[in-house]
Amino acid sequence: MKRASQSSQPTPASVTSTAGQEPPLPQSCSPKRAARKDLGMKTQKRLRSVSMLLCILPLILGACSSNVTRYPASTLNGYRLSNSSKVANVSIFLSSDAKAELQDNLKFDQEELRKYVERALSSYGALDSTKRGQLPTIEILVTRIRIRSSFSAIIWGVMAGADSVTGDIIIKDVTGKEIDHFKVAASYALGGYSGGQDSTRLNWLYEAFAKEMLKEMTKS
Repeated sequence: MKRASQSSQPTPASVTSTAGQEPPLPQSCSPKRAARKDLGMKTQKRLRSVSMLLCILPLILGACSSNVTRYPASTLNGYRLSNSSKVANVSIFLSSDAKAELQDNLKFDQEELRKYVERALSSYGALDSTKRGQLPTIEILVTRIRIRSSFSAIIWGVMAGADSVTGDIIIKDVTGKEIDHFKVAASYALGGYSGGQDSTRLNWLYEAFAKEMLKEMTKS
């Protein structure tokens, strides 16, 4: 009986067993590639944050402001307050546009604005209500009103826009003739729990409006 021949094939030297070894990571999942991807995502987030900040920054910088505008065509020389040049009365009115806006801005109180103006004049010693009919008077014509809701001011802050009051200041002599006329605007856009409270926002607006008017009437 012949023994069965055993066939044996030589194993190439280049072939090695990988049993028990973890397969190599795909190139897309290599540590270096993952690190670069993570860095790119972080960079994109930073760029988005910077872009958002640049968009909001002008609003933040102009969050609280007030200014005076003189009408170019006006030929009035202006009325300057002093110890010898006072006013006897302050009255306030709403333009037709402001009356329409008041329906959506019920927090605005025109009488409170008038009181702030009177206090500013009294602090300067420029209001003498005992001489009505003998001294000039001030008329405030409110032309624009915008007051944010409490929710918008507290939650959204500057992103909800600004509270604002704009009005014409008209000074008339004892005969009713106009002797000065200019525009005052005040705006407040801060928010949050402290800065967004109704009393904080409105009081700032009224006071800023009154101070800006007084500054214009007392400058040399």
